[in-house]
Amino acid sequence: MSIINKWIGIASLGLLGGFSTAQDSTNEVPLELLPIEGAYAFFEAESFVEQTKSETRKWYITKKESVPDVKPDADPAHFDGADAYVEVLSDTRTNHSEKLINGENFAPQPGKMAILK
Repeated sequence: MSIINKWIGIASLGLLGGFSTAQDSTNEVPLELLPIEGAYAFFEAESFVEQTKSETRKWYITKKESVPDVKPDADPAHFDGADAYVEVLSDTRTNHSEKLINGENFAPQPGKMAILK
């Protein structure tokens, strides 16, 4: 099967209702994709459905029509041609000269802070 046929199969699933979805006030996100052996699927980070370990820092979806009001956030919204992006806030370290603080603005092991599913 060619890569094009695999992509057509994935796109067809979406058209035929192969995705289960959840709704929130801002977007519809895929929760489940039917398994297809040898096919590829890509998911946007903006489609996350759950986050854990977000007591210190949390991921936010920034859209042109809704920018999170979380401080500190050292930079303005920066879409660079995209409709939305995810950003972990609060920004307590905004450049390399500022100190890394384990458990506050840095986690040296994956899976310890601000996990998306």
